[in-house]
Amino acid sequence: MDQQSDKSTWLDKMRAGVGFIPDDGFMRDIVAAQTKTGALNEAPFGDFAGLVARLHDLLGHLGKNAYVMPHLIVDVGFNIEIGDNTFINQNATLLDSYPIRIGNDVQVGPNCAFYPVGHPLRVAERRITLPDGSHTHLTTGAPIVVEDQCWLGGNVIVMPGVTIGARSVIGAGSVVTKSIPPDVFAAGNPCRVIRAIDN
Repeated sequence: MDQQSDKSTWLDKMRAGVGFIPDDGFMRDIVAAQTKTGALNEAPFGDFAGLVARLHDLLGHLGKNAYVMPHLIVDVGFNIEIGDNTFINQNATLLDSYPIRIGNDVQVGPNCAFYPVGHPLRVAERRITLPDGSHTHLTTGAPIVVEDQCWLGGNVIVMPGVTIGARSVIGAGSVVTKSIPPDVFAAGNPCRVIRAIDN
């Protein structure tokens, strides 16, 4: 079945792990999330309880004693799961058109970006002609997983399909294009394992 005749929603396709054409439902979910992040990012900083309540309303799951500092950017919000005692510093970008799962006791430095979403490299696969002759683009992706007790330095970028193994540390400024095993220090662009960590 081709993209034009398929009646599956963007959520159906995302959950099946296949590419989707942004539909009206996707745009409604995007707009709803931007309204929520706007309220979150403009909330008085001293209103801690209010900020946490807004995070619970926006995210798919926020664990006990977990916190995400404003300013926060998301796609839809509900595809983000954050575990207990995790702290994400300010200016995080979590483009959760595909899932982002961050475990317990994780520390994420400022200006980090999680990009589980993308587009095909080939324009013939990326550009879709609709029945009315207009064009749109195919969205693809794969979940990002950050396992328990990791630490990501500032300005780290994590790409689609990456898993960062438990207790690993990612050096500041790294671009993580491939999965990282547990118990290592990894850094660079592209990010690579530098050495094991004796935990």
